[in-house]
Amino acid sequence: MKYRYFVFRLSKLKIFCTLGIITIIICLGFYCNNSFKSDLIFRIDDVITANNLVEGANEGSLKEDEPKINGFNILGKIQIPSINLDTYILEKTDENSLKESVTKFYGGDINTQGNFCIAGHNFKNDKMFGDLYKVKVGDKTVIQDNYGRSLDYIVYDVYKTSPKDLECLKQDEEGSIQITLITCTTAALKRLIVKAKVIYD
Repeated sequence: MKYRYFVFRLSKLKIFCTLGIITIIICLGFYCNNSFKSDLIFRIDDVITANNLVEGANEGSLKEDEPKINGFNILGKIQIPSINLDTYILEKTDENSLKESVTKFYGGDINTQGNFCIAGHNFKNDKMFGDLYKVKVGDKTVIQDNYGRSLDYIVYDVYKTSPKDLECLKQDEEGSIQITLITCTTAALKRLIVKAKVIYD
């Protein structure tokens, strides 16, 4: 009888221990998952799904008959005379669109208040940012929309930074109209950032 009672209590102890371990594992998993999600959401909100954050703004400005390159809508053109760049800006950034031209990475509408961010590969051709490293402070950049309206921007900062540095994407630009051009350095170790703004005479 005592033996059966002892076995019964031991079984209950095993059950409680097992339940306790399962509870701890679930709690740890929930905590780790939430921590991971918080970090992931931070990154997504600021970088990875930047296009999704401004998708609504784009829908208001794009039309069915919008000009396209291989299925990608064109928002306008960018010209940088100092490096002989004259190429189209595509509406979104993904692996396929980046093979075609430079792309809108973050921000509102083209040539409007805020910081319009443009990303591009550093390939050496006439559609990419391969020569962006040659751009200097004081150089001119022209951004033209699909209606032929253009604004002149003057480069005021050129620097390299970590791929994790999101400062260049910030939108609080004190009411100014700015652009940020983004590409990789050799071996993609850093990001090359070129910032320019509209300067009115």
